[in-house]
Amino acid sequence: LEGASVDVAGAPAADLRALAEAWPQLTAPGALPAPLAEMLYRSPADGWEARLTDGTRVLWGGLNWTGQKLARLGEALADARAKAPKARAFAADLRWFADGKVVLRPLSGRDAALAAREARP
Repeated sequence: LEGASVDVAGAPAADLRALAEAWPQLTAPGALPAPLAEMLYRSPADGWEARLTDGTRVLWGGLNWTGQKLARLGEALADARAKAPKARAFAADLRWFADGKVVLRPLSGRDAALAAREARP
């Protein structure tokens, strides 16, 4: 995998294969609202977390539905940024995507700045 850093500690083989398959979609230019800085495996229940270079953090869950998640995340963040133009970064949760849920909340200025610093390669 090239580009963003990846922390696969604890990921089972099936999740590693899924990440390798989804990687071209996740790292394609413009696929995410900001470039992917880091992908981390959290747990079997929580799946993956994507950290973007703007400080946005996305609890991705499983890597199924990747194309649909990318599209919906872009739409949801564009809408959220229009409604909260001063928000620099967001926390997004896509773990219940199959149930039609995308949960967003703006990160506070301090949290957003810290997340952006941590996400820089």
